[in-house]
Amino acid sequence: MLTYAKIKAVAVAEYARRHGIGAALLAQCVQVYGQLDYKLLFGEFDTERDLGPYYTRQGFSVLRPGHSIDVGTLLTGSPLHLGAGPGLAFIHR
Repeated sequence: MLTYAKIKAVAVAEYARRHGIGAALLAQCVQVYGQLDYKLLFGEFDTERDLGPYYTRQGFSVLRPGHSIDVGTLLTGSPLHLGAGPGLAFIHR
């Protein structure tokens, strides 16, 4: 069985950015869900924020807007695609 979780609402106040806090929060998410044997972590961000390079540095794959990944074939043998909506980019690990 493929277990997965959506990372949602992880944010750092603007004055506290660039001190590794966001990276530490994401690393903690990855560690906790890894210990629980989750196979997929995913999320999305507003494409206007240009956070793709940041998430890539944190070990996530970033899909271009409109693209998706197939998780259904792993689960059931039938395609089931996860992706972001309009104006959003999808990340997964």
